[in-house]
Amino acid sequence: MEDQAGRAITGQGDADGESMPGAARTAVDKALEVLSAFPAGDEEVGVSELARRLGLTKSTVFRLLAALERSGLVERVGPRYRLGTRLFDLGARVFEPVPGELHSALAPIMARLYEASHLSVNLGVARVCEVVLLGRLDGQHPVPRVLPVGTRFPAHASALGKAILAHDPDRADDVVNAGLRPRTADTIISAQRLRHELAGIRRTGVAFSVREARSDLSCVATALLDEVGRPLAALSLSGPAHLVEPAHHAALLRRSVLPATLAARKVFARQRRALDDSHGPRWTSARPHICAS
Repeated sequence: MEDQAGRAITGQGDADGESMPGAARTAVDKALEVLSAFPAGDEEVGVSELARRLGLTKSTVFRLLAALERSGLVERVGPRYRLGTRLFDLGARVFEPVPGELHSALAPIMARLYEASHLSVNLGVARVCEVVLLGRLDGQHPVPRVLPVGTRFPAHASALGKAILAHDPDRADDVVNAGLRPRTADTIISAQRLRHELAGIRRTGVAFSVREARSDLSCVATALLDEVGRPLAALSLSGPAHLVEPAHHAALLRRSVLPATLAARKVFARQRRALDDSHGPRWTSARPHICAS
């Protein structure tokens, strides 16, 4: 028997002696908890360890892992398990209908920027009040703790984010209303100062972040806009603060913005057509933005 949400209803309690406030704890709930209990990266974990972490029986965890393995969400390595690559594919679809297509289209331009600057080249898109790193080429002098693709960080504290916010006033309002939390001593936390800087970015086409996201990092960025001036994505050059030359590296980005913009527009137009043909949800550069305060 099932309720209206499709949850199984039984007259018995949870086999593992656990409950959720106000609702039965379903197999889906447990499967998501299993995924959340995995260590990051490709580190492996055993059934017994997961069972201890979650307070479930080993037989329950084994059944859940078998189902997750069939779906490609986890991978078995001998008697142990690790997160599956399908999780990355699913997660990437949050930011692109066809994961990796935008990065692939911009890869030649990013390679030329790297050759001209020897700095890291980054590709980012906005997601709510953050920027998501979709792609990067590491520079010759990478800073410690290089951020992996998929990392999210506050838009107001990065050049990528400010380049996008300058052309998205609604998102900029949401960011300000959510509160400008500092990442370093140099992060902009004044709404007036941020709005003044965004106005300057609209005039010049280039955004800067000098030790604002990380104390050892500086960044120069430019937005890639659609035909009506909405931001599709942003490209940046970043590296150790003492190696970033604002005027020189801004000039490199300005020379690349036209071919990069045309390439990005083609990708988004192709993705929109594909979604229309399949009668799927329309993909637009205007994303819902309600920041958690």
